[in-house]
Formats: sequence, structure tokens, C-alpha cells
Amino acid sequence: MFTTTQDIEHAAGGITRLIECADWDRDQIADPEVLDRAQREADAFIDSHLRRFSAADLAALRLDPTDTIRRLAAKEAIYQIREARGALTAEDISLRETRVRELRDMRADQMRAKDGKTARAKFVENTSDFSRDKWGGGDS
Repeated sequence: MFTTTQDIEHAAGGITRLIECADWDRDQIADPEVLDRAQREADAFIDSHLRRFSAADLAALRLDPTDTIRRLAAKEAIYQIREARGALTAEDISLRETRVRELRDMRADQMRAKDGKTARAKFVENTSDFSRDKWGGGDS
């Protein structure tokens, strides 16, 4: 799976909010089957947008998802839970459209790489702590 239960908890806004939306039997515990179904649906959502990646790239991404993919999958899992409960808001729908655009951009980057217009796309996140101020390039 692209995301973990902890990622989904964070995406929900904490354990209390996760329980509010995923505790369907009202026992004050997020229902594991609800979370599992939401994770599978989020994976299918991600897969549907990244299906043009090679099978090897997609398999590697599943084994070690980037922070971006984990975030997108966790947010999509929350969307799926809210949709199943009939509790979607206009903001939820707008944020999903943003996730779709992010995934389309990732797919477009991969297609450009296959066309030879850019270096081969890789699933690498920029986590450097580089800033103009730190290296003396900022306005002083």
C-alpha cells in the first residue's frame, strides 16, 4: 500500500478526527475494515493516475513510496471514508481535484521522460535544507 494507518490518521487531523469518520460501529475505535477498504481505494486511485509508469517503477514506488505519494494516498483514503458516509464537503471535492492535478503532473513528467525531452523521471523528493539566506544569496 502507498500509505499507512498513521499517515491516514495524520491526514484526518489526528486520532480523534479519524475515529469520528471511521468508527462506524461506534465503539470509539477506527474500524480496521473501513481503513483497509479506504487504503485499497486510495491505492486504486493512485494507480489509475500513474498507470503509464513502468511496472517496475510502480512496484518500486509501492515498496518505498515518496512523501508526496504517501500524502496523496492518505488524503484520498480520508476522502473515500467521507464519501462512503455521505459526508463530503465542497472543500473535500476541491482538494481531490488538486490531488488529481498533482498526479497528472507526475504522469506528464514521466511521459516527457519517455519522449526524451527530460531526464528519466525518478521518484525522488527534494528534502534538502538549502535556502538563499543560508548560503548568502538572500537580500540583506
